[in-house]
Amino acid sequence: MHASVEVSPRRRLQGLDWVLLRLMPVLGFAALLIPLAGVLANRGLRAAGVAQARLEVMEFWWMGATVVYWSVFMTALVGCSIAWAFRYGRRWLFTPPSDESR
Repeated sequence: MHASVEVSPRRRLQGLDWVLLRLMPVLGFAALLIPLAGVLANRGLRAAGVAQARLEVMEFWWMGATVVYWSVFMTALVGCSIAWAFRYGRRWLFTPPSDESR
């Protein structure tokens, strides 16, 4: 005979919104590294003697990449938060307050 293994009835949260919400701190930290990488790359190229006009264009590319990344990051954060709230937060969002809390 083999022993039965009991699995806890605890439900795991699933869905792309939950996966992205769990990754947001890491993605936010990565967003801080984008401008830092640009600054370090420009300093390294400036030391190598690259023309100033080329460095200015590269700075604009890094700024543009930073703005695009943060825009996508914030859009995903708001979208995932709304999806999570509608999926798992129905009890708190759409039920009237109980008489005990008044």
